[in-house]
Amino acid sequence: MVQVAVVGRMPAICRGWVSILRTARIPAEEPENLADWLEQGADRAVLVVARPNEGLSALADLPDDSADFPVVLLLPDPSEEVVVEILSEGVAAIGRWDTPVEEVRVMLEGAVCQRASVPVSLAKRLASSSSTAHRLALTGEETTLLEGLVQGVTIHELANRISYSERETSRRLKSLYQRLGVDSRLKAVAWALRGSHLGV
Repeated sequence: MVQVAVVGRMPAICRGWVSILRTARIPAEEPENLADWLEQGADRAVLVVARPNEGLSALADLPDDSADFPVVLLLPDPSEEVVVEILSEGVAAIGRWDTPVEEVRVMLEGAVCQRASVPVSLAKRLASSSSTAHRLALTGEETTLLEGLVQGVTIHELANRISYSERETSRRLKSLYQRLGVDSRLKAVAWALRGSHLGV
């Protein structure tokens, strides 16, 4: 089961989320020292509760190696630009303050499993409003891989979709990342959403 550290610059809101998560039987706390807490074991994720208009600065208080641990960010009303920017920084999932606790659970568990996710409504909004200048002709297989990444599916599920082994699917993903000019799954998702490459 995922253990959650709730952090942010609004103590009352953070305490509220700790209480909500605990009520849903999700182990949660506000650790004194986040870096030490993260070193205490696996299956740990950080839930960052950001203030209005805080965006990327909400991540400033995280330890320097923040790319090495799963982060889920909750914002009051995330703009398209902020979401793309935050995804490209390696945040695994972004939601609104009013995201139901069960959806937050799915985001946190997905983050621990190295899956990125954004709400479908946000993905649609990003896809429909992005410029076409960022387009790159993708093969059907590349499109299938990107769609799977945006949906947060596992390597196993992707392998089944394209009828290859997990190892070969990983190789094809690495090749796709190189073609897109990105170096991670999260950045590929941000690229796909930013460029309106998928009919999400």
